[in-house]
Amino acid sequence: MKKFTRKTQKLETRNKLVAAAIKLFSRNGIVSTSTESIAKAAGVSHGTLFLHFRTRDDLVFAVITRFGEHLCKAFKEHTEKNIKNLKGVLKAHLTVVEEFEDFYAHLVMELALLAPKIKSYFFIVQATVSHRMFIHAEHEMKLGKIRKIKRPLLFNTWISLLHYYLINREIFSPNQSVMSEKSKELLEHFLHLVKP
Repeated sequence: MKKFTRKTQKLETRNKLVAAAIKLFSRNGIVSTSTESIAKAAGVSHGTLFLHFRTRDDLVFAVITRFGEHLCKAFKEHTEKNIKNLKGVLKAHLTVVEEFEDFYAHLVMELALLAPKIKSYFFIVQATVSHRMFIHAEHEMKLGKIRKIKRPLLFNTWISLLHYYLINREIFSPNQSVMSEKSKELLEHFLHLVKP
């Protein structure tokens, strides 16, 4: 039988709030989701939410942090599975993005409206992806398999293409996940751009 202490109950309530927020942010967007609707979805009072998170931005930051930790962990696991080239790293990135597609698309579209600490954390997550990507790209540049491109330009080109597909997913794939339908096309196009 599980023993509930005040500390474990507090942690469980916090986790429920974060999980409810992720679900609602994925469906309705980050900016337009109210703290009241998050509390209701988590099965707690509106006031309880503010016992766990002093401000709405603190809750959003907790959600972004949870997402970032999961994304980095999953991305690391994918890239460590005998991936030895840039194409494999990019496929792993697309796999992870597809898993969080709805939430990630809203995050990308609404980032300019979010608090500075949330933006900063998002860029830290992106830097992790950029680092793993460039390790393999640099090796392939030395072998002449891809053009010599500076790290920021290489990553910015990739992430811009990826974000463009996500932001315009209603056009590219109105009835299903744009990542499941278009990731192969996106990957092949990017690899064509960086060929020598």
